Amino acid sequence: MLLADATAKYADGLYGLRAGSLDESLAAARMAAASADITDIRGLIAERQPSVQAAHDGHNSAFLAVATAEHAHRQEELQMTGSALDDQIRRVETTLCVALAERYQIFLKVNGPTSRQRSLFNVWQAR
Repeated sequence: MLLADATAKYADGLYGLRAGSLDESLAAARMAAASADITDIRGLIAERQPSVQAAHDGHNSAFLAVATAEHAHRQEELQMTGSALDDQIRRVETTLCVALAERYQIFLKVNGPTSRQRSLFNVWQAR
């Protein structure tokens, strides 16, 4: 039985008494039974409240743990992506440096070693 049901039974007994459809002893018996049910249900609710609160607290703790783990996972993914990009930048930089050195050697062969434009910067700017 729900608390609302017990409260409704109490109200029905009171209404029946006032309306004259129930005699005083029957209405009093129904109201007393409903009142006892209300007291029992409230006692059960009070008895279970700590375990409901503990379950609620456990749910909140689990939710927070999941959120923390998801954040840590995202951070780890970002760090891994950053490291992979750093590695790729190093490879590209190495390739660029090799290509610039080769281009400079070709520049020297075409223009001669005494050229006034003997700068790798000039080679880089030529493109």
